Order: sequence, then C-alpha cells, then structure tokens
Amino acid sequence: MNNEELAAMIHAEAVDQLIATYEGWLRNLDRAKATDPYWQAVLRLFDTLDQDGQAVLVRALRQASVDAVSSALSLLEVHDEGRAWFEVQDAFLLIEEERP
Repeated sequence: MNNEELAAMIHAEAVDQLIATYEGWLRNLDRAKATDPYWQAVLRLFDTLDQDGQAVLVRALRQASVDAVSSALSLLEVHDEGRAWFEVQDAFLLIEEERP
C-alpha cells in the first residue's frame, strides 16, 4: 500500500466514518437512553442549537478528528523510520482540504 492509499484509508476510517457515527448519535440517539454525563451534556448542547449551529458543532468535531489523526501521524514520523509518515500526513491533510 502506498502512502496515498494509506492516507485515504486512515481518513475514511478515522474521520469520515467516525464523524458519520457521531452525527448519527447526535441526531438520532434516544435522549432517555444516554447515561454517560458527557454525552448527556453534549446532547443537551446539540439540542439547543439551530440547524446552522448543529452543523458548526459537527464540523468542529470533524476538525478535532483531523487534528488528532494528523498529530498521531507526526508522532509516528518521529518514532517509526520504516515509512515516511510525513508523506502520509501530507496526503491525509490534502484529502481533507480537497473535500467539498
């Protein structure tokens, strides 16, 4: 697998699927079934927002995911000399930049 393919796979799994899952929970989770205090608070916040605010929150979650993965790829560059992780990181970030 080349660096671009690896970046695409990481992006799809660690960003696209994760954010789709989170957004699904935010929009569809039965509020009465949420038992974790963190999720109860997030759901309360989400429910107070209008449609634009909800979209901003989902975009913020997406950006936090992108930042976390990018940071992890930077750490791999320092600790794993078997692959040019900076190239994977660049390809990963390019995927997000080219996203509509």
